[in-house]
Amino acid sequence: MHYAVSHLNVPLVVVLGHTGCGAVNAAINYNANGLIKPTIDKIKLVIGNEKDDYIATSKNVMAGVEEIISALGEDYPKVNVVGAVYFADSGVVEFL
Repeated sequence: MHYAVSHLNVPLVVVLGHTGCGAVNAAINYNANGLIKPTIDKIKLVIGNEKDDYIATSKNVMAGVEEIISALGEDYPKVNVVGAVYFADSGVVEFL
């Protein structure tokens, strides 16, 4: 992503989550161990006690948007960062 915005002048970064995500599901049910546990712990902090897949996914996506905006800082003011959710069952993408 950094290369894309700094060298290719990409004007848009899309953080795309998807329904039925195994990582989000693991965070909802808080069942994580092994190497993925730090990732699940991070998602769990973002979603809290949310049990709805779509809402949890949306919260996780928007946390990613904020993280990227923060990482880009003021160095790339023309880059837009947006979030979206891909519905795996229908193929629809909803921008948040």
